[in-house]
Amino acid sequence: MKRIDVRILIGALLIGAGILFLLQTLGVVDSAWSILWIAAFAVAGGVFLYVYFSDRAQWWALIPALTLLGLAGTIFVESYFEVGNLGGAIFLGGIGLGFWIIYLTNREFWWSIIPGGVLLTLGVVAATEDLLTEDSGGGVFFMGLALTFLLVAFLAKPRENFWWAYIPAGVLFILGVFLIGPLQSVFNYIWPVALILLGGILLYRNFRKG
Repeated sequence: MKRIDVRILIGALLIGAGILFLLQTLGVVDSAWSILWIAAFAVAGGVFLYVYFSDRAQWWALIPALTLLGLAGTIFVESYFEVGNLGGAIFLGGIGLGFWIIYLTNREFWWSIIPGGVLLTLGVVAATEDLLTEDSGGGVFFMGLALTFLLVAFLAKPRENFWWAYIPAGVLFILGVFLIGPLQSVFNYIWPVALILLGGILLYRNFRKG
């Protein structure tokens, strides 16, 4: 942005802040600071969106843009609504959405699927925290990660070079199933046994080579 544009932006914010605090003094509004922070973060996010739409090669601007807009949404929701943990979900989901837009606008950036999927999964877990137990929340998290790597395997091009993504997808899916379902108590016995077997195999192969 040009320097004059920045001055206009700062001037407008200062005028808006002055009006808000005056209205608060007059008893018209109760939370001038909340409104000010919401406006500041929203405007800052809009600036980064302007950078991106002015030059699509500046894809990195989507990350701070959606982060700041998500932060504005979080403050707005937590200031004016009683919605549990939805504020955190909006913030995490906003950042994740930024990475997904990066991928959708440039399919060569397949790597953005991973942080996008992880952050959206965390957003879902945060939004449903009151409905889930600690262990089932972990199960949802692992299932979301499994879906993320499965999407990498299906969406990244050329697909044959990303066969490895099926491995973490499968492992994370199994972990999610055990944690989210009635098999959780069985899993408490299975994973120690699996560690013992893995250690035994490594020792056997070592002594066999010796």
